[in-house]
Amino acid sequence: DETTKAKKLQPSGDLSGALQLSESPHGRASTAGLEVPDTPDVEDGVVSSTVSVVDVTSNKNASVIVSIGDGIVAEPLEKLMTNKLVLEKKGEFEKKFESLRRKHEKERSRLQSGKGSVDGEKYKSKFYNNKLVKRLSTKNIFSTDVGLSVTLPETSECQEEGVEGPSKGLPKSQSERLLNILKEHLDQEKELQDKYHDIVYAMVEKVMITSQTNQMKTLKVLLEREISSAMRRLQKLRHLEVKQLSKVHKDKAEFDRMKREVGKTTIEKGVNECSRLTDIYDKKKAELESQHEEIRQKLEEERNKVKAAIQAEYTSSYNKYESGELALTPSASTSFADTLSKTPY
Repeated sequence: DETTKAKKLQPSGDLSGALQLSESPHGRASTAGLEVPDTPDVEDGVVSSTVSVVDVTSNKNASVIVSIGDGIVAEPLEKLMTNKLVLEKKGEFEKKFESLRRKHEKERSRLQSGKGSVDGEKYKSKFYNNKLVKRLSTKNIFSTDVGLSVTLPETSECQEEGVEGPSKGLPKSQSERLLNILKEHLDQEKELQDKYHDIVYAMVEKVMITSQTNQMKTLKVLLEREISSAMRRLQKLRHLEVKQLSKVHKDKAEFDRMKREVGKTTIEKGVNECSRLTDIYDKKKAELESQHEEIRQKLEEERNKVKAAIQAEYTSSYNKYESGELALTPSASTSFADTLSKTPY
């Protein structure tokens, strides 16, 4: 009798081998045809519980490897740079920079094309000097000879002072004025470039943080889904085992005792399965965090690299204007602008 009972109770100790975890969203296993001793059915890539007692025993030590978040990898920097929000900021910069450059080109061309400003000031100065002499002469035309003789030197002196005055107060030469304007334009272009450099890379960083945060949330959801799936499967297996015991044990006390044993075993299996899945999750989480940190470092390196390139090009152009290596012409003065417009974002 005891031998027969032991054989009949054998399924209760061997159901641990039938625990299979599904990577499918529902994570359910078919329970139909439990008594059929054929090859186990496969549903969604998971061995179902449609196996005989012998089959369950033979699969007792079978291990099921569950992966969590295998398809989740950190977004590369290149992809972050082409995000829609980042491209919008780049386009905004390009429009403003092109508008500023056209404005500067007009100013440089206008200054380069003529001596108008300098010649105009000379003509204006000469006109006022002549007017001053004429007023003095008219006022004293009916004066005595002595008065006239006194007035004439004053007129002559005023005329000389009038000629010498503008020469001392004339603006700088045309080349010096052009040089100052070019330097001012360089400063304005670099200021705009620096401003949008910060804006663009701040947007890239924002997109990166959002992406990485969402990936971590998704990984957590996948863990919870796998744990929930495992618990449902364990509960279903427990129900099947209790059902089998009810057919074997007619004594209520013995049945209750065996039912408690099955429940205890199921809880232990659940704890072990949760621990196993959590270990898989922790490993994937650490791997993903490492990838995220690598992307953050790359972003910072790229940000500093571009910033240094902008400063180096600005300094080079500025020094060339100072030393006279770069011709003071509108075409030559756009070299820095051309470089900035091709900034390697």
